[in-house]
Amino acid sequence: MHDFVIREAQFSDAEGIASVHVSSWQETYKGIVPDSYLSSLSVVARQGMWESAIARNSSRHKTFVATVAGEIIGFVSGGEARETEHGKKGELAALYLLKAYHGRGIGRSLFEALTDFLKSIGIDDMYLWVLDDNPTKNIYEAWGGNPGKDIVDDIGGVQLKEVLIAWEQI
Repeated sequence: MHDFVIREAQFSDAEGIASVHVSSWQETYKGIVPDSYLSSLSVVARQGMWESAIARNSSRHKTFVATVAGEIIGFVSGGEARETEHGKKGELAALYLLKAYHGRGIGRSLFEALTDFLKSIGIDDMYLWVLDDNPTKNIYEAWGGNPGKDIVDDIGGVQLKEVLIAWEQI
């Protein structure tokens, strides 16, 4: 078992977060999302996205990273719900962990960092969207989330079902 640290993301973490984001998509969605789409994902483009996201972190939205020996191996991002129609005040916007670190409690620790933050700002429920074919989708149910409605999203020219997972109490 590797020792890991969960901490709030800093602007300088954007490249490491982007690298995990791209690698996680390529590991998790191979055979689900077209290879052409997965190979087009760019760490540089995602870095810009995460620099903007981290710069916007506020008292109502945070990004946390998991590190092993100083290297970012996972992250979670969320805060106040962007989509209020689901009746939840909080949103888990993204949670990614490199596959080599699955099954070690790191993902759960990232999840708890976000839920602890949400509770600290008075939010006690939340939702997330997850691809129905995501092999790790069931972990959210194991953590107390309940599947709800679904939508179809076009990713790389393929129609894929996304499922809303909601927590009435976090």
